[in-house]
Amino acid sequence: MPVGKASNKKKEDASHKLKEIKQRQQNWLKQREQSKVKEDSRAKVSSAPTNSSKSTEPSKLHHTKKLAQPPGNRAPEIQARFKNWVTARENGSKGKEEAVFDDAASIRSGVESELARLVTPDQPVAEEEFDDLAEKIACKVKNDLGLSQSVASSHNTESTDITEIGNIDEQSLGSEKCQTFTRDVPVFNHLGTSGLACHNCTICKKVMLYSKNIPMMVIPCGHTLCKACSEGRQNCPSCDCRIVSLTVNIMLQQVIQEYQSHSSPHVSGDMSAELDKHKRLAVAPEVVDLKKNTEDNRRNRLVSYTSQLANLRTRHDILSFEKGGLLDNQKQLAGKIRQNEAQVVNVKKQEQETEKAILDLHERLAALTEHREQYETQVAELKEEKTKVDGKVAMLESTISSLNREIEKVALLAESEH
Repeated sequence: MPVGKASNKKKEDASHKLKEIKQRQQNWLKQREQSKVKEDSRAKVSSAPTNSSKSTEPSKLHHTKKLAQPPGNRAPEIQARFKNWVTARENGSKGKEEAVFDDAASIRSGVESELARLVTPDQPVAEEEFDDLAEKIACKVKNDLGLSQSVASSHNTESTDITEIGNIDEQSLGSEKCQTFTRDVPVFNHLGTSGLACHNCTICKKVMLYSKNIPMMVIPCGHTLCKACSEGRQNCPSCDCRIVSLTVNIMLQQVIQEYQSHSSPHVSGDMSAELDKHKRLAVAPEVVDLKKNTEDNRRNRLVSYTSQLANLRTRHDILSFEKGGLLDNQKQLAGKIRQNEAQVVNVKKQEQETEKAILDLHERLAALTEHREQYETQVAELKEEKTKVDGKVAMLESTISSLNREIEKVALLAESEH
């Protein structure tokens, strides 16, 4: 009996431990599900303010919705956006005589819409579209500021003046070249006061020309303010959008520098030296034509290189911002990977403990089986011994009974003799 009680107690202990291990696993699974639910709820809460901020900015929401569509349907959207932009440009050109053209608003409208589409973290722009988008942004800024038309007109004027040099004498050459160089100076005079609207900071109203006041573009909204006013700010002063990063507005900086350099009514030293050279070469018109063609080629190359440099810098800024978003996403994924790896380690520990407990139970079960077999063997041996003893007892009982009968007979015979 004590042996049976001990074995039952061991079995109960083993069953209790198994139940405890199963309960721990269930609790751990519940905690894991609860943590996942909490993370999802936090993600939804964090995404709610971003949705509200997007609703306050129509251009961002418009482009975000377009990005959610499949890439195959992007061509009609781009055509529609281009038609709207052309319509807005025509309306703006018709109303130029009645109202002053606001360069800053025009530039921001185009740049904001492109930047809002480019820097949306949920839908990154494909790499093959960067060149096209960078060209569009550069062309948009140039067209809004009237750079291409003014530069082309100045080059056309110079070329016509050069062709007329061969048919005039030295005195007329000097006067015509003076007119040519004086025409080349006010390239940006057609902008007038409206051209200066985007040259001044919207906060301190200073010209964004010097190192302390260079134009800085706010990402992702695309507004521009000077470096001194942008330092230490968390939100954009124009739209109250949170500032993710700042980058130098290269295009606007070049426009301001060129405007300031050409706004002076006096002829520069280089221009006067060039004028003297043409006066000295008035006797040989073919030499003047060759020199002027070389100068035109150099200027064309300079304009081309400047445009390429601006486009490359714009692409660099866009790609840098995209890289920043990807790095943030990479950090989040790395954090999730670390959490899941920690969970994997915990699960492995639980598995090892469970396997160890199962091995212990197997060992105990083997020991109990061995004890049971030993006891069964002992019982069989005892039963055989008992059978033998029972046979001996039966033989002794039969012998004793026969002896008792003999004793009774002898007693009766003895009594009869008396």
